[in-house]
Amino acid sequence: MNVILNRSLLKILFSILTWSVFSVGCSRHIVGESLDYEETTQNKLSHYQLHLASENCLYWNYQEQYPYSTWISYSVTPVEFLNDSISDDVSLDGEDTEDASLECNNTTKVKPTKTPWAPAWDHVSVVKEMNRILLQHGVHSKTVRVRMIAHAIVASGWKQNIWNYNAWGVKQGSWEREWYVMPTYEEDDEGNEVWVEDAAWRAFSSWEEAIQDFQERISPDSERPSYRDAYTYLTSERQYFKNSKAYWEALGAGNYYTASKFTGEKFARLCGGVNAILR
Repeated sequence: MNVILNRSLLKILFSILTWSVFSVGCSRHIVGESLDYEETTQNKLSHYQLHLASENCLYWNYQEQYPYSTWISYSVTPVEFLNDSISDDVSLDGEDTEDASLECNNTTKVKPTKTPWAPAWDHVSVVKEMNRILLQHGVHSKTVRVRMIAHAIVASGWKQNIWNYNAWGVKQGSWEREWYVMPTYEEDDEGNEVWVEDAAWRAFSSWEEAIQDFQERISPDSERPSYRDAYTYLTSERQYFKNSKAYWEALGAGNYYTASKFTGEKFARLCGGVNAILR
C-alpha cells in the first residue's frame, strides 16, 4: 500500500502534542504522550496517532478506514520533523501492522525479556547475588554496592520484576539503543497514581551494559546537578543513614522516579537491611 500524508497537518498535530517540549525540555509529562486525530474527506475517514517515544524519537501511525482498515507506521526524530528535512508530503510504503519495531536515531523497540538475578522473594539470594554481580563488574566499594542493591530492590522488587537487565528502572529518555515498553504506575504533580500503558524503558544486553549506564548517569560528570549530588551521597562512607537518605532524595529531585511515598528514610532503612545480610 502507498499513501500520501499531509505533512502540514502532521506538523500542526505534532505542535499540539509537544507544545512545551522545546521550551522547557522533554519532561516526563511530555515523553510518552500520544495524540489521536481523525478527519473525514471524500467519504474517507483518516485516523492519525502521534507518539513521542523519547526526546529523540517521534513516530505516528496512519489508518484509512474506507473501504477497509490498514495501519502503516513511520518514525522520525522531532528535530528532523521541525527542521523540514523531509518532504511536504510523506510517501509511506507500509504493511498492516499493530506493533511494528520502530527505529529512530538507531533506536529499536524490542520485546521485553525477563532477566531476574535471583529467585523471587528470596531476600538473602536477591542481596547476595546482586552483590556478586556488582563485585564482578568492578564496584569495589561495599557502601556503593549496598546502595545500588537497595536501589535495584526498590526498582525491581523482591519479586524480581526485571526485564532486559534494567534492574535500576531506567526510562528510555535520550537512550539511542534498544528499548522496550512495559506499563507502570507514575505519580502526577498532585501525588495521584496514574497508569501509563506505554512507558518506554532502556533495554540492556548484559549486566555490564546496565552497570556502565548507571555509572555514566550517576556520576560527577552528569549534566544534571541532582545526579552529581546523588553520586556524592552514593559514594560517601560517612554518616551512613543520612547519606543513604540524601542519595534517594537527590534522585527524586532529578525526576529519576515519581514514587514520593517511598521516602529517603525508608530507602536508608532498606540499605541497613541489605548491609546486615552482607555482614
